[in-house]
Amino acid sequence: MINDEVLIQQFAKGDNRAFDILVKKYHPNIYWMALHYVKDCFLAEDLAQEALIKILMSIRKEGYRQQGKFLSWALQITANHCIDYLRKNKRKKFPDLTVAYHAVDPEQIFIQKQISEKLLSSIDQLPSTQRELVYCKYFGEMKFKDIAAISGTSINTATGRMRYALSNLRKLKAAG
Repeated sequence: MINDEVLIQQFAKGDNRAFDILVKKYHPNIYWMALHYVKDCFLAEDLAQEALIKILMSIRKEGYRQQGKFLSWALQITANHCIDYLRKNKRKKFPDLTVAYHAVDPEQIFIQKQISEKLLSSIDQLPSTQRELVYCKYFGEMKFKDIAAISGTSINTATGRMRYALSNLRKLKAAG
């Protein structure tokens, strides 16, 4: 199999088949990242396609500077595109956590909704690296090795950041 850097160089020189190979290889990852943000499979597909176009244009215009893995770079573009979309459309990034509860009692639903809102609010107060890690781990149900690959860090760094994130969430809970 041809490595990513060779494919990128071939595409930059005009070989569109090279980009097709990259798309086939990484589309599932890009789609999953978009789905992680918008929680809607149809919208995620649209955003993944748009992100692929941004990736294509970026390689063609600026050239890809090998500073890490292509997948990490592509996923960062996808994440930024989804965040921009969500800001622009003022949609919730993450699902209403009360859906997981099957309480019939309106008071229970109200209490669970308050807890969910407080948790999401606390997570949003974390530094961006910790916030993204918490979302990937708990909402995206990703493994630390996958989170490390996406973020371009080691597994030890990812788990260390998670410890700091959980510590910060405890501090926020105690303060609030």
